[in-house]
Amino acid sequence: MNNFEIISLILYLFLFVSMMVIIFFGIDFLRNKKASQSETIRIITPLRLQAYERIILYLERISPQVIATRLLNPVLTAREFQNTIIQSINEEFNHNYTQQLYVSDETWKKVLLVKENVIRSVKIAFATLPEKATASDLASRLLEDKEQQVQKEISQAIAYLKKEAQSLF
Repeated sequence: MNNFEIISLILYLFLFVSMMVIIFFGIDFLRNKKASQSETIRIITPLRLQAYERIILYLERISPQVIATRLLNPVLTAREFQNTIIQSINEEFNHNYTQQLYVSDETWKKVLLVKENVIRSVKIAFATLPEKATASDLASRLLEDKEQQVQKEISQAIAYLKKEAQSLF
């Protein structure tokens, strides 16, 4: 064997060993990446489900019929009661604001739209009352409108949230 053949053999051997090392570390990297992704999914999935639960609970709680009965204080005027309702809707929304990290942008937009429409429906109900109306009058007006559009929007948003949550599995 001459020097050229020895150098060629060493070069081929070096390339072979290099390829084996690259393949070994590549497989190891992919295995670790998959394990890391599995761990991330294991941690994030419960947080995402909790976010869906909290948003659904929020939507249920801001339903005009629910919020009217939950917050009713007969000593308030209709205007004070309207302000109490709107304040409660906004406070609960702010409390759940970070849940948007775990849901799709489209879902979060639906939640925002429902929130705005509930507030609008409360204002509309208030606007139909006489000037000296009481909180009970406003609550009655909100309870009368069981088939209103905002309740349908809440139901649709909840159905959308459930569908999105089920897609996690």
